Amino acid sequence: MNTSFVDDCRSDAWHRFRWVHCQLDYLRSCLPGRIRHTLAELPDTLDETYERTLREIKNSDSELAHRLFQYTSVCPWLRHGWCKFVFV
Repeated sequence: MNTSFVDDCRSDAWHRFRWVHCQLDYLRSCLPGRIRHTLAELPDTLDETYERTLREIKNSDSELAHRLFQYTSVCPWLRHGWCKFVFV
């Protein structure tokens, strides 16, 4: 089997899983009465989901968010599952 094809499938599956995970995290913070509205407004792609997340960073948290993005840009292990540990 073509290695590139397998890698593409794995990448696509990871993106779909990550998209679902992000949406569930977002829905978890919704008030019960807003869930239907929020479901209708979910971003279609992982990139759009990340854009929404970035837009919703509070001004008071922007310095911390900026530092965390700096760390993840230079530490590959942070981009692969360790981010949750750092953000908590």
